[in-house]
Amino acid sequence: MDESTLKPLQILYVGSNSKFIDELKESSELFVINQFDNGLKANSFINSDSPIDGIVCEAFMHGMNGLDYAKVLRSKDKFIKIPILIITFEKDAELFKKALASKGIIDDFYQYPV
Repeated sequence: MDESTLKPLQILYVGSNSKFIDELKESSELFVINQFDNGLKANSFINSDSPIDGIVCEAFMHGMNGLDYAKVLRSKDKFIKIPILIITFEKDAELFKKALASKGIIDDFYQYPV
């Protein structure tokens, strides 16, 4: 398929790591990043009719952690089939275990740098 005919993927990024967000935004023309600092701020966007092709959520955010936020999203029919990735910027063995136990809620878990 010709790359010029591809529509950019609409990615919801929930978190506040500006360095990582800037890297994502600069790395590809194949997606558009809609970024919010936390789940509370993202709620108006997710409840709108805005298309979302995938969700990247930081593991540690203000107000609610990424795994809990993914559970909230999965409880809504709109997000049953949308991939949810959790990213962390810290080594945390306990978080890794929780992420592994959350298969079916999250689709993948990454530690940055990948």
